[in-house]
Amino acid sequence: MRIGRHELCSDKDLVFIRWVGAPAAAEIREMQAQVEHVAKEYGFVYMLLDMSQAEIPDAEARRVSSDWAGHHLIRGLAHYGQSWPIRIVETLILRGIQLLGKQLAPTVFAKDEREARDWLAGQRAAWHSQAPSPR
Repeated sequence: MRIGRHELCSDKDLVFIRWVGAPAAAEIREMQAQVEHVAKEYGFVYMLLDMSQAEIPDAEARRVSSDWAGHHLIRGLAHYGQSWPIRIVETLILRGIQLLGKQLAPTVFAKDEREARDWLAGQRAAWHSQAPSPR
């Protein structure tokens, strides 16, 4: 599905988002609603973010992102393709979330999509190995 110029799709508990340009606050809210839909269906979500065409979002969009964090069951967040300026902004947002005392999902900045997907697969395997077995 398209949200503005951005692309979002899901495959079971994995949500893939390709940012194209700088997302507006309204676009981020729509992306969040889609992530929440998947999380409601599965009880959690893993996220894969292609940031190769992303631009720095404005202050309102960054605020919307940080306000939403910590309220949802994101079990893993893998970014790839980001430029250094985007990575710096993402890191600042993540640090701000932590300073506010919100729980941050396990996060990685991967070099490419394969590394990001492999990391998410490792997160999924680790989570399932810790889950209690049904009796």
